[in-house]
Amino acid sequence: MQPFSVTTQLTPQDFLQFYKRANPGVLVLTWVFRVIGIFLLLSVPLQYTSTATSHLPFPFVNIFAGLAMVGLPVLQSFSGRRSFASNSKIQESITYTFTDKNLFIAGETFTNNLTLATLHKVTQTKDLVLFWDAPQQVAIIPKRSLSREELTWLQNQILPKK
Repeated sequence: MQPFSVTTQLTPQDFLQFYKRANPGVLVLTWVFRVIGIFLLLSVPLQYTSTATSHLPFPFVNIFAGLAMVGLPVLQSFSGRRSFASNSKIQESITYTFTDKNLFIAGETFTNNLTLATLHKVTQTKDLVLFWDAPQQVAIIPKRSLSREELTWLQNQILPKK
C-alpha cells in the first residue's frame, strides 16, 4: 500500500476515554468502588429503620467511606481533564504518516519517527487506535480520522503482529 497520512486533533472526550480505559484494572476498580460506595450509603438509612441497630451511634464512617468511593470515579474524570488541559502536545494538530515499515508523527512542536517492528504494542478500542512506543508513551489516533481502507490496512498489517 502507498504511504498515507492522517491529520487529527484529540478532543477532551477522546483523551478521557483513553485515560479511563488505558488500565483495565482501574476500570474494574472504579465499578467495584461504585458498588461498595452505594452499598455503604444505603446502609445508613437501613441502620435506622432496623430496631436491632437503631440505638447505635450515627455511622459517619459509612457515609464518608461511601461518598469517597462513589466520588473517586468523578475525581478520576477531573484528573483526566486537568491532564489534557495541562499538556499542550496532546492538544496540537498531529499528522501521522504510515509507511510499510515506519510511523512518522509530526506535531506543531515535535516530531517522532517510530519503526513499526519495534513498537511496544498496538491496541484498539471501540473509538481509538493506540500505538505504544513504550509502556508509558502512546500515540492516540481516533478511528473517526481514519478512512475505512486505512483502518483495514492497520488491522491487517499492524494489529495482528503486535
